[in-house]
Amino acid sequence: RAGIALVAREHALLRFLAGGLLVGATLGVVNSYFTVYMSDIRASGWVIVVALAVSALGEVPLMAMASAFLARWGLHLVLVGGIALLPVRWLLYTVIEEPILVIPTQVIHSIAIMSLFVVGVIYVDQQLARAWRATGQGLYAAASHGIGPSIGLVGAGFVYERVGIQP
Repeated sequence: RAGIALVAREHALLRFLAGGLLVGATLGVVNSYFTVYMSDIRASGWVIVVALAVSALGEVPLMAMASAFLARWGLHLVLVGGIALLPVRWLLYTVIEEPILVIPTQVIHSIAIMSLFVVGVIYVDQQLARAWRATGQGLYAAASHGIGPSIGLVGAGFVYERVGIQP
């Protein structure tokens, strides 16, 4: 109850959690339907595996360099910039018909994950008093990695059943 009251008091946190919920909805869709999309554009198994590996392997060095990015560009630019690349990725998926071209777009995933998992956590931590930081992190994780992706997956399932994966 106190955590919910915290959100009501902290308007910046509330807006951030709402944004995390929306971003999480898109990531849930892409992460869960990626292989379906790749199959729809006739990707071979090795291309699917390489595309997934590029996105996962790119996360580690980018997360390791997060403090350098923050020092150079600041928290807000790294956070917003990383997340702002996601619509570019989604747009590219709607026009790419050659499976091999998906592989370079997976770097965008790595940048966004670094922004969400490292910089987003730092942002929430900076918004709250020490006594509320764990609650804030729990709310952030629930919005961006739990509730948001769940909503996105249900909605995407309805869309996919009716009109296919491209929309």
